[in-house]
Amino acid sequence: KIPEFNIKIKSNIDEWTLLSFIDSCKGKKEINVLLHSLGGDAESAWSIAEYVRLSGIKMNVYCSRVESAAIIILWAAKNKYSFKHCSFMYHLGVAGEGKLEDYEKHQKKIDYFNELYRKITPKNIKLNHKPIYLTAKEALKLKIITKIL
Repeated sequence: KIPEFNIKIKSNIDEWTLLSFIDSCKGKKEINVLLHSLGGDAESAWSIAEYVRLSGIKMNVYCSRVESAAIIILWAAKNKYSFKHCSFMYHLGVAGEGKLEDYEKHQKKIDYFNELYRKITPKNIKLNHKPIYLTAKEALKLKIITKIL
C-alpha cells in the first residue's frame, strides 16, 4: 500500500527544494517522500540528507525516477521503496563554464562533493563523468533500495 506523501520532490533539486523540505518536516517524526527528480544542486541535496540525519526524522522514500543529486536524498532514507519501472542514474559532478579562476574554485567544491558521492555509491559501481543507469531490479540487487513495489 502506498501512503500519503508528506513531501514530493518532482523537479530539479535547488535551494527552494531544501527550504520547502525543511518546512514540510516541522513537527514530524516520520515522513513519506515521493522522489521523482533528474537531480540538480548537490549542495542542496547534501543539506537535505544532513537535515534528515541530524533531526532524527525517519524518512521513507518512494522512487519513480532518481538521478544525479537525487541519489543523495535517497541515500538518507530509512526505507527506500521503488516503483517497478523506476530508473536510477549515478555520475560524478563537473565544474561549469566561466573564467579560469572561477572554474578552479568551483572545481575544488565539485571534487569535495564527488568524494562524498563516492562514499555513498555501491563499490561495484565505477563512477566517472559518464552516466550509469540502473533498473529497479539492479538497484535492489545492489541494495540501493529496500524493496520494489
